[in-house]
Amino acid sequence: MSKSPLQMFRIFLMLLGSHGIVSASPILLIENGLLRGAQGVDVQGVMYNVQFEKIPPPVGALPFTTSDGALRASEALAEQVFLGIFDEAPLQTRGCEAQDACYVLTPYFFHDVPDPRWPAIDTVAFINQASPGDADSFWTVTAYPPPQGFSNSTFATWSVAEVEAVPEPGTLLLVVIGACVLVLQRRHSHLRKHVA
Repeated sequence: MSKSPLQMFRIFLMLLGSHGIVSASPILLIENGLLRGAQGVDVQGVMYNVQFEKIPPPVGALPFTTSDGALRASEALAEQVFLGIFDEAPLQTRGCEAQDACYVLTPYFFHDVPDPRWPAIDTVAFINQASPGDADSFWTVTAYPPPQGFSNSTFATWSVAEVEAVPEPGTLLLVVIGACVLVLQRRHSHLRKHVA
């Protein structure tokens, strides 16, 4: 028994709906073979851009103000950014000069200090290790970076991404398919009336 165009359309919609929500991967920013950051990193439903810098971000430019928020951001780096060739290659991250491991520091609090050249910054460290198969590890650490930065770490400087509203291509496709089904259904019923 052949299916009518309407039945076929219903089956198509059920299959389309069963695939769930589609999410985009971050865009990696690579310069001269070095990972210098990423755009569109999803941290608990909010999109962020991140740059890797040798020196800490300026005071007041911290989108994460708790260790929990910084931990979620560091986990997002591990799950969305440090993949593929960058997963076990610390030297391929801007700011890292150590071959065995790179500490990617997400700052969340600046301490008041007498000498601003030697800040005290609470961070969550994500360790990108060169050893294959090592599990990702995170911990909270207070960093006292010298003006030139550390050789085995880089600061993750985060900013909220400005997201433009872009119409989903699937919506237009569904409208076109729906119109085609309606046209086919009318033709089919019109032909039945003339044949009978």
